[in-house]
Amino acid sequence: MRTLTTVLRDNLDKGLTETGLKMKMYAGFIFSTLVWNDVLTSEIKNLSSHLAPELNNERYTSLEKISQMEIPTDSDTCN
Repeated sequence: MRTLTTVLRDNLDKGLTETGLKMKMYAGFIFSTLVWNDVLTSEIKNLSSHLAPELNNERYTSLEKISQMEIPTDSDTCN
C-alpha cells in the first residue's frame, strides 16, 4: 500500500512531471481502454476531473476510438 501511494504521489506531482498531468491522464485513459478495464477507465476520468479539468468527454471519445485502432506494422501505414 505504501509503495502504491508513493508511486501515485510522485507520478501525479505537478512540480515533478516533465510531460504534464494532462498527458499522464491521456496515457492512463488509453491504457485502461486497451486492457478493457472499465473500473480503471472510470477512475482515470475521476482523477482527471481534479488534475486536468480541461479534459472532456469529446476528447475521451476520440482517444477511445484511437486506442482501439489496429496497430500499424510498417512505417508508411503508421504515418
